[in-house]
Amino acid sequence: MHEDEESDLNIFTETDEKVVDLMRQLRERDKRIEELEEELSLKDAIITDNCQLIDRLEQNYSDNLSADLVSYSFGKASLGNMSDSTIQYIDSCGNQTTSVNDAKRILEQYEDEHEMRLKLSQQNQELLKQWDDALEYVERVQKQLQAEVRRVGKLKDEIAFLRKKIRDTVIISKSGVQLIAILFILFSLYLYNC
Repeated sequence: MHEDEESDLNIFTETDEKVVDLMRQLRERDKRIEELEEELSLKDAIITDNCQLIDRLEQNYSDNLSADLVSYSFGKASLGNMSDSTIQYIDSCGNQTTSVNDAKRILEQYEDEHEMRLKLSQQNQELLKQWDDALEYVERVQKQLQAEVRRVGKLKDEIAFLRKKIRDTVIISKSGVQLIAILFILFSLYLYNC
């Protein structure tokens, strides 16, 4: 009986250790999920900022291209030297002069920002996938934990039942059994002689 009780206690201890380990893993997973959420929100903020910047650059670029062109004046008669060339136009804000180099620089900024936007969108998709994977993992761990908790509950009930059974069981030593056997034999002889 004591061996059964010890094995039940060992099983119970191992189960408790597993539950503690699963709880620790669950806390770690929750912490990782929170970190991913923070990282995702930071990436979203960066994407939003970059999108706004790209929108402003697109708006400036399209405003520059869609403005009413009044005149073209070239600093030199030669078309071969474009570094001195300027384009003059008038828009609703007034007279502005934009050089070709400024336009190239703005276009390069736009392309860089567009490329950055694509990279951030891809990173955002990867983070969302990691988030989904983390949620699936948490659900699996929670199911395992619930199954383990149910199993621990059953083991506790069984241990309580066994302890009650042990308390209710009358333990008779070997010498006690021998004494009862001798008394039974004497009683049988007495009845036989009577």
